[in-house]
Order: sequence, then C-alpha cells, then structure tokens
Amino acid sequence: MTRFARSNPVRHQFGAPALLTLAVVGLLSACATPSPGPSTSTTPTTTPPGTASPATSGTGSASAPAAPTSTPVTGPAACRAGQLRIGAGTVGAGAGQRYLPLTFTNISTVTCTLFGYPGVAGLNSAGQQVAQARRETGLTKATITLAPGADASALVHATVVPSGSATCPPDYAALLVTAPNTTVSVRISATLPACGGLSVRPVVAGSSGL
Repeated sequence: MTRFARSNPVRHQFGAPALLTLAVVGLLSACATPSPGPSTSTTPTTTPPGTASPATSGTGSASAPAAPTSTPVTGPAACRAGQLRIGAGTVGAGAGQRYLPLTFTNISTVTCTLFGYPGVAGLNSAGQQVAQARRETGLTKATITLAPGADASALVHATVVPSGSATCPPDYAALLVTAPNTTVSVRISATLPACGGLSVRPVVAGSSGL
C-alpha cells in the first residue's frame, strides 16, 4: 500500500504571515514615494503700454527725461524816432560854462528804451551845420527804460572862453539833435556860445541831464 507523504506543517503555518508582511511593506513603500513638488515655472508678465520698464543693473539704464525748455524773456525794444518828442530845457551857467539839457519824451503808448549818446550838431543862423558835438568819455552809460510819458535827457556843454587868443565866433542859433540809435534829426531852437565847440553826455533818466 502506497503511503502519501504529509505536507510540512511549518510551511503552511508561516506562508500566510509572510504574504501579509510583503503586502504591508509594499503599501509602506507606496506611501513613502515623494509626490511631485510645486511647479517652478513662472508666468511671464507683460508691461502695460506707456509704462517705463525699470532699468536692469549692468544692462543699461532708463533714458533721462528731457530738460524742459523755457522761452527767453525779452524786455522793451529800443525807442524809435516816431516814439519820441525831442526838446530842450533851460540853459545853466557856471564859471564861463553853459549847459543845456536835451529831453527825450516817450509819446507812444508802449514802453521803450534809450542807451548811449544822442547826436548833436551846432547850426548857424543860416541853418548850416558848423560844429559836431564830441562825446564826453569816462561817464557811465545805462539803459534808460521809458514808460509812456516818461523823460530821458542828455546834457550838452558849451563854453564862453575862447581857445588861446582866438575870437569867439557867433553863437549857435540852433541845434540839430538825433536820439540815440535813431537816424531822424530834429532842429531845436537854442542859443549857445560857439567859443570852444560842443560836447554831449550819455542819456540819463529824468529831464535834468544829471
């Protein structure tokens, strides 16, 4: 009679626990698998139109804003001949000298300026020019601003003392006057001695010539 070998009880006793252990280890391994981290990609940003992008160090800098321009301020223009009335004050005397202030009145409705010397010539009784006034040097010249109705003036100098033993010619019967920086001359009735010629000073504010 054939005898069948009996199965090993130890195998049957530890077979199931072994399978259970393997299953638990597999489950733990699955739990221990690291999940993928957050995405490191970034969404590009777009600069809105009209907005300056910040400068990047080492790659250039933003353009500096243009400096604002300003309109130069201009003052009153020089007086024209048609804006002025030329006249004369009273002759002053002292130590053989004669002084006559020439006046320049702004008769226009706008402010203008005078600067420098007027032109002055001495006329004889026939209206002929017989002397040209020289400009006195070493005096301060200033721009005179004339509002409408305001005066500027320049002093004309003459002398009654002849040069050396010379005889004085007849007095000047009139003066021919041209305002500074103009070309129109005006005849002014004024009697001045013609002994030593004429000289003129630059224009100043007011009507006295001083």
